[in-house]
Amino acid sequence: MRPNKTIEVYQLKIELLPFCQCPYPELLNDKERQIGYIRGDHDGYRWWTTWWPSHLEFLTDGCKTEFNGVLNHLIAHDFPNGVPDIVAFTNHYPQAAIGDPGWGEYSFFVDGRECGYWVRLITRYRDYNLYLYGFTKTIENGGKSCER
Repeated sequence: MRPNKTIEVYQLKIELLPFCQCPYPELLNDKERQIGYIRGDHDGYRWWTTWWPSHLEFLTDGCKTEFNGVLNHLIAHDFPNGVPDIVAFTNHYPQAAIGDPGWGEYSFFVDGRECGYWVRLITRYRDYNLYLYGFTKTIENGGKSCER
């Protein structure tokens, strides 16, 4: 097994963990914490992304900066060529496969300073190739916290 990948987002080093190592599994099952997600598709030449908001009341300026930084790092540094880069990357992390590895979906978690991020990578052609979900780590009024 390969060590976890560290990415740098605005001078913050964060790890891209296989989903099974997610430190906050409860975070991703709580739709009230989801800020929104970005869906990305690589057409063979460039990335096309769409933002889908959920709970914008949690989208602070720091979270926006970090969210964009994680996305930009993934598509510019890790997967600039789309599916071939995703396949090469996920081949090193079979434990991150969702279901049967032949299905072509992989889950990773990024533990950012501001938010937690679920990264879904899809290696099937003619499908969206990347989903980046952002989740707040705390909900002030709900008394829920995932802070360490």
